[in-house]
Amino acid sequence: MAADGATLSRLIAQLGGADPGDEILRRVERAGGTGTFGWEAARQRIELSAGARELVGLTPSAATTIDSLWARVPTSERERLGGPGEWKRSLPAPPIELHIEDPSRGTARQLQVDWEEARGADGALLGVLGTIVDVTDRSMLRQALSESQALWRSIGMNPIDFVSLVDQRGVWRWVNHTAPGIRREDLIGKASIFDLIGPEHHAEVRTALARCFDSGLPAYFEAYSPDLDAWFSSALGAVVHDGRTTLVSMVTRNITEAKRTMAELRHRERMLARAQRIAGVGSWQWRAKDGAVEWSAEMYRICGVDPAVTPTVQLFHDVCHPEDLARMRAVWELTLGKTPLARQEYRIRRVSDGTTRYVLTTGEPSLDGEGVVVGYLGTTLDVTERRELEADLAQSRKLEAVGRLAGGIAHDFNNVLTAILGNAELAAQEIPRASPAAASIEVIRQAGERASSLTRQLLAFARRQIIAPRICSPNALIESVAALFRPLLGDAIRLELALPPGVGRIRVDVGQFEQLLTNLA
Repeated sequence: MAADGATLSRLIAQLGGADPGDEILRRVERAGGTGTFGWEAARQRIELSAGARELVGLTPSAATTIDSLWARVPTSERERLGGPGEWKRSLPAPPIELHIEDPSRGTARQLQVDWEEARGADGALLGVLGTIVDVTDRSMLRQALSESQALWRSIGMNPIDFVSLVDQRGVWRWVNHTAPGIRREDLIGKASIFDLIGPEHHAEVRTALARCFDSGLPAYFEAYSPDLDAWFSSALGAVVHDGRTTLVSMVTRNITEAKRTMAELRHRERMLARAQRIAGVGSWQWRAKDGAVEWSAEMYRICGVDPAVTPTVQLFHDVCHPEDLARMRAVWELTLGKTPLARQEYRIRRVSDGTTRYVLTTGEPSLDGEGVVVGYLGTTLDVTERRELEADLAQSRKLEAVGRLAGGIAHDFNNVLTAILGNAELAAQEIPRASPAAASIEVIRQAGERASSLTRQLLAFARRQIIAPRICSPNALIESVAALFRPLLGDAIRLELALPPGVGRIRVDVGQFEQLLTNLA
């Protein structure tokens, strides 16, 4: 702009005037967030309009100098702008944006400054006339847009997730990258989601798309792709333009390994549950943070508790046998969350049927990375059958001892009977049959035979008899054993035999046959 010094000085002076006629201009400046300024090089004078003063945070009466205005520019921006010293030699190219701070108000503005130089006939710089515009809102919007674009670029460049835009039919309109073997140009505008997923997932995907397009709500689905032999999860969101959903953004991730891992985990959980059921071992866990208790399926079965019931420490107390409860409470309070739990055997009463079971419990603390106790993990084994077997074994050992004792007594008694029967035979040969003593000798011999039969039973019980098979009638042996049982049965029970006649003879050890009949009885 060509001008003389007087004209420029007069224009600059008018900017700082207080002419009431300028009120309309001030209102226009305030409404538009603008202001005007002028700088006279010869006098180093700068004048600001009322709107410009308000933008830079100066009161109407405040003195205006280049240095006072420069002081409001943050240090971080001064290096970029150069400063008044450089401006005397060469002004920067307009327009420029700068950050102005108003300490008195605690506010800051982003201003755009534009101007036109005024030069004399010889080309010398006389000054500048320019405008100041408040672009704070525009700058914030531009920054937000830049951040949004950066975010979308980062999403689009994501090498893990497949990011795409699809229309209402599921046809791809944009993709960030594609799977190996699939070209981007073969997808966009040509292929849809339904071309890559199994037909069993089509209804679920249509529902997800309808949720986004009809309601503008986010959606999610998982689907298997036969072509890629992989599982994918997709999160959908509505892209809204002019108040309606025009496209749907879709972030898709390959979850094949996660699916396989979950399937393997479920398989291992089933195997563990089955192993616990076979072994009769239940597991339990206690959390120190909230005192929560977890039981395995076998633990529920051992205690006879409905799996729908939430396990607690109190439930454990309720299941524990009253006679063992005090001891187990003391053990629990001393060890839980502190030290390993030594094996504790105690009784429980099953909730479902009230039966008493013997269980063996052990456990140890669970520690975090810093060695702090965060819980307790333990197992409970149903040892009822073992206890019953131990009782049977103890009884068997008692019977074995009794058998050994009975065998020893029977052996000695058999020696005595041998002498009695031998002498009875000798006496019977010397005494005439008509003698009254002969009848007494026969009674002695029959009693000895019955006693000998008893010793054979005792020896059979003790498993110390000598095996001597011989030919005999089974009916006769059965009748002899029945004769032994009748006195033991009492008057309330009558033993009757139904033996078929004409049964042949057998070769058998009499003692073992009689023992067999005794076991069957």
